[in-house]
Amino acid sequence: MASISERLVDLANEIRFENLPAEVVRESERRLLDAIGCMIAGACGSTTSQVARAVIGLEGASESSLLGMDSLTSCEKAALVNCTALRFLDYMDGHPGPYPCHPCFNIPPILAVAERVGASGADLVAAIVRAYEIMPRFQESAGLPDLGVRGWAGSTHLAFSVPLGISPLLGLNHEQTVNALGISITHGVVLDAASHGQMPASKSILDGMTAMNAVVATLLAKAGVSGAAPMKRLKGKAAMSVRSPAPASTISFLHPSDGTRFWRLIPSCTTQ
Repeated sequence: MASISERLVDLANEIRFENLPAEVVRESERRLLDAIGCMIAGACGSTTSQVARAVIGLEGASESSLLGMDSLTSCEKAALVNCTALRFLDYMDGHPGPYPCHPCFNIPPILAVAERVGASGADLVAAIVRAYEIMPRFQESAGLPDLGVRGWAGSTHLAFSVPLGISPLLGLNHEQTVNALGISITHGVVLDAASHGQMPASKSILDGMTAMNAVVATLLAKAGVSGAAPMKRLKGKAAMSVRSPAPASTISFLHPSDGTRFWRLIPSCTTQ
């Protein structure tokens, strides 16, 4: 029986541009334009400027753009800076559910990797759809009480969706993508401490840090680094003790019970 990790990879890899309904392509393009606008608008924000200065000081490959700035950096650092810009004005999209979920934060790492590899527009759209298919499913299926009560930030779900979104862009095979998930998930969980009390500036980088980690995890898997063993179904006390972002009892969200593929236009509000 396939592990949960393998089922996630299978679900993501089924998504190809030529199979996407026109309405799905249109909505993906709208989310992309909305996110780019928010990133450019937030590029001059105080926290964004601080993060950009730190990143530029680290130098690295000049392969991915810092939107709204005259600078290039490595793809994982671009994901960090552009996610920070996207969050700065709080105009990012949102998916209604038991706690905040902003799937647009998949777009900066996808855009950075797409620029690195010279991906086509079709490949970019397919990557966005993959990420949007995964992240809200975790949010909808995380159970109650919500993640914040259990100590996790919703940004944790990016550790699942970003590797699945970018792995085809980087040419990873099935086994490598499973490894990318294992590395990203075990090193990418996010505590919700920054969302309580007096908000620190570092709340603006919650999503960027997770996205950057996920990109690095995917690059490591491509280079041959193995990840943690594929996620298995946990039952009873074990499932409760790990306070999983996606309890085993709800993991059926991955596929319909009859194994058929289905599409949903997941509702999310944008600034457009």
